[in-house]
Amino acid sequence: MTFMMMMMLCQAAPATPLRLADLPAAVQKAVEKETQAGAKIEKIKTEKVTLPSGREETGYEVEFELKDQEREIVYAASGEVLQIEEEISWKQVPAAAQRAIQAAAKGGKLRKTDRLQRQGQVLYEAELEIGGKRSSQLFTAAGQPVPKPSGK
Repeated sequence: MTFMMMMMLCQAAPATPLRLADLPAAVQKAVEKETQAGAKIEKIKTEKVTLPSGREETGYEVEFELKDQEREIVYAASGEVLQIEEEISWKQVPAAAQRAIQAAAKGGKLRKTDRLQRQGQVLYEAELEIGGKRSSQLFTAAGQPVPKPSGK
């Protein structure tokens, strides 16, 4: 699987708010595992996702909160986890990624950092505010910038 295919995993699409009962049974079961661990469901929506095989389907993004930590999980209709995004502290960002983020934020402000796990790859997302404009950038643990999928 190519890295670019992996990056197409979660392309932007209009989101539709849902309830747990609206999800496919396999997704409901996966979500219930998270809630049994104490996570509270904040929001559920659909989004168009491109699977590693290249096939497009509806994905289900569920936003959870556990102990004041935000976590978003994108599931395939089969219940398979496609992506996990978690808010993390600056201390949890690897040193090389920190240096790259600091360089990208020069003259601006770092608002938030997230760790994304997609198909075995771990990426770090920095939400920045530079010149009054907000943006987000992805980096590898080694500090390499990662292009965002088109439409994101």
